[in-house]
Amino acid sequence: MKKITVILGVLIIVFTSFHFLLKGIDIYRESSGISEGSAYNALLPGEFIGTVALGGFRAAAVNFLWIRAVDAWEKKVWYEALTLYRLISKLQPRLANIWVINAWNMIYNISVDLDHKEQQELSWEWIAEGIDFLKEGIDRNPKNPELHFYLGWVYYDKGKNSYYHEQFLRRGEHPVKTACSYIGKAAELASPEYYFYNYWYSFMLRERAAIEESEENISEALALITTSISALKLAEKSVPKHTDFQQFEEGIKMRLEELHERKAHLEKTCKTMVHDDKKG
Repeated sequence: MKKITVILGVLIIVFTSFHFLLKGIDIYRESSGISEGSAYNALLPGEFIGTVALGGFRAAAVNFLWIRAVDAWEKKVWYEALTLYRLISKLQPRLANIWVINAWNMIYNISVDLDHKEQQELSWEWIAEGIDFLKEGIDRNPKNPELHFYLGWVYYDKGKNSYYHEQFLRRGEHPVKTACSYIGKAAELASPEYYFYNYWYSFMLRERAAIEESEENISEALALITTSISALKLAEKSVPKHTDFQQFEEGIKMRLEELHERKAHLEKTCKTMVHDDKKG
């Protein structure tokens, strides 16, 4: 009897300590902007059943996996981190950071370790896997601007590599045009007061315009430059009025001058083309 009483006492102490530990972790996660939100709304039917089966232990399981995943990441044990973050994404799909972190792991850690000429095909497979993982995150969180922006950035950044560029085209995705689409969506979803997404959307529109101009689609290039100017003006309006951002604001003004010059050039080219058509 005494033995049972002692065991029960130990269990009560352990679970009470565990409760306060988890509460502390939850406070940290919320203060770090990684609170889960309404996770059940993003679960697929099979995952919902598994999540409900965990009952009150679901939060404990997520916190345990989170600690393990951070430890694996810090030790650069990428494949272990991959598995752990995948599990967390199933239990906590509303957590945008999970989708971004795990995609980064696949695209910029695992794939980079394999990024040699003789292993480029395998490296690309991990990049594609990371992209598809991000797309799944967007499906679960369609109104999250961060996920849209990050996916767009991956298309642009990795598309600068000639081998990966070709692989994107084989998937029917032009890296710059696809990047522009996702970053534009991020700008649309984000608060208008947030300058960052509009700034990058303007940049991507300019990149797209250069492609259209090179393919002699002048009217399309002109439309893209005009939209690029509008996006950059929105960014300029919402840049924080602080001395730390003074150089950034000056850069925006220079970029706007450049865009207006390109617009004038394209307008002139369009008029010349119309005139030549009429003359012909």
